[in-house]
Amino acid sequence: MGKAIYSKNSDISSVLKKSLRQYDWLYPEPGSKHARVRSHRSRDYVTIPFSPSDWRSVRGFEAQIRRFAERSQGTIFARTGKFANESTLAANSLEIGWK
Repeated sequence: MGKAIYSKNSDISSVLKKSLRQYDWLYPEPGSKHARVRSHRSRDYVTIPFSPSDWRSVRGFEAQIRRFAERSQGTIFARTGKFANESTLAANSLEIGWK
């Protein structure tokens, strides 16, 4: 079985490798269209650009990973304004009937 490729861009791949070494609670996971970097702490994620066309994408991805690692604010937080754990707890409490 070969090595997983998360991005065709070598700069994105090197930022990803550096981040995974620096922040041991982050881990990559495959997705249906794009791979993700997920956090063990918040269960939130950041999407890894596979073939970025913009020259700023490397710096943007690096900043996104840094913010994600420092504040645990990933895609779920950006969409809902809540941390992933809060969203899960809220959904589970509605199913159980808690308020």
